[in-house]
Amino acid sequence: IIQPDDRQPGWRSRSKLALYDLATGTTQPLTFGYHNVGLLDISRDSRYLLYMVSRTRLSKRPTTLSSIHRLDLNTMKTECLVDSDGFIASACFSPDGKTIAVKGSPESLGGIGMNLPKGRTPNMYDYQLYTVDCLTHKATALTRDFNPSIESVQWSTYDGNIYFTALDRDLRSLFRLNPKTGKISRINVPEDYVGGVGLANRAPVLCCNGQSATNIDRLYQVNTANGKTTL
Repeated sequence: IIQPDDRQPGWRSRSKLALYDLATGTTQPLTFGYHNVGLLDISRDSRYLLYMVSRTRLSKRPTTLSSIHRLDLNTMKTECLVDSDGFIASACFSPDGKTIAVKGSPESLGGIGMNLPKGRTPNMYDYQLYTVDCLTHKATALTRDFNPSIESVQWSTYDGNIYFTALDRDLRSLFRLNPKTGKISRINVPEDYVGGVGLANRAPVLCCNGQSATNIDRLYQVNTANGKTTL
């Protein structure tokens, strides 16, 4: 037993990525090793994979470290975009594949999202949103002064904006962020708690479900250009 979790059956099982060809029925391994690998996103042109590798470190906080890698399926070369960060949760590609949006706590990416007094430890589950340039690896904090905690994140192919849900006490609201200007605006949906969100690729349309104190899930279509909502 190297760590306490080794007492759990199957704890030493590891996930990996493989490419399955539907035409030929052949499977090509893409990753290997003794660390867990999880797929984060696929670029719009299907050339790049974005995946995360996690490992444990029980000697100090944080006890789990994760790295984000980009795999070029044309050359099979892998590039590490974020290395051994214990405070990142997920990431996705921009429409052109040149930037990634990263969700993480205020301490992630060197602490550029922190706005607390020096010496005070922020909440690890107060998720913020960042971008990382795939060429220069430069990270930018987008929601440093935005209070609600980031939940799900999607980058729109149609208008280039980032759409995300954020948790603020008992409310889970829908927001739009312009990555060029940093402007954040709330999208009015007639429910207190927004659930899943799906974006159209070729139209200013999204669908989302939500619920409130008086009803269970309802499905809505939202025009992102004029804000019109249809049940």
